[in-house]
Amino acid sequence: MTWMMTVPVNFATAIFHDIGISNGIDFSPDGQTMYYIGTMVLGIYQYDYNESTGLPSNKRLFALSPFEARWDRRMSGRFDGICVDARGNV
Repeated sequence: MTWMMTVPVNFATAIFHDIGISNGIDFSPDGQTMYYIGTMVLGIYQYDYNESTGLPSNKRLFALSPFEARWDRRMSGRFDGICVDARGNV
């Protein structure tokens, strides 16, 4: 489970569930899109991000790992980390 601390209220709210190994969160240059990657979820997810509340919404798959994309699953590659550059490239 991944938690978000809200300020100034100072309480934690669960925003993601069923997280195995969290490997990164990054944001688009304009701060409107959040990317989340986890090894066990086998993909990169993209969310709309509300900077004023700090909450993500509208979860959608951005990229599938090579392991999950192959029907025979012979490849063992999985995403490990994330970086969004100044141009918005992931």
